[in-house]
Amino acid sequence: EVADKGIGIAQEMLDEVRKIFAQDRTTVETAHAGVGLGLPIAIKLLEAHGAKLDIDSELGRGTTVTVLFPAGYAM
Repeated sequence: EVADKGIGIAQEMLDEVRKIFAQDRTTVETAHAGVGLGLPIAIKLLEAHGAKLDIDSELGRGTTVTVLFPAGYAM
C-alpha cells in the first residue's frame, strides 16, 4: 500500500485513469502532467501475476493505492 496527501483524484475519474493515455485533468495541477501510461502499465503487469491494483482517492485529501496479490503468491 502506498499513500500520499497530494491533490487526489476525482471520484468520477478513478475508472478513467486506469485506461491507457487517460489522465485526470480536473485540476490545474494535473492538466499537463505525464502521458497516461504509468497506471495502465502497472495494472497490466500486476494482472499478469494474478494481482489487483485498487485506488482510493479523494480530491484535496490524497490517494491510496493498494496492490493485492493472490493468497500463497511467492515473490
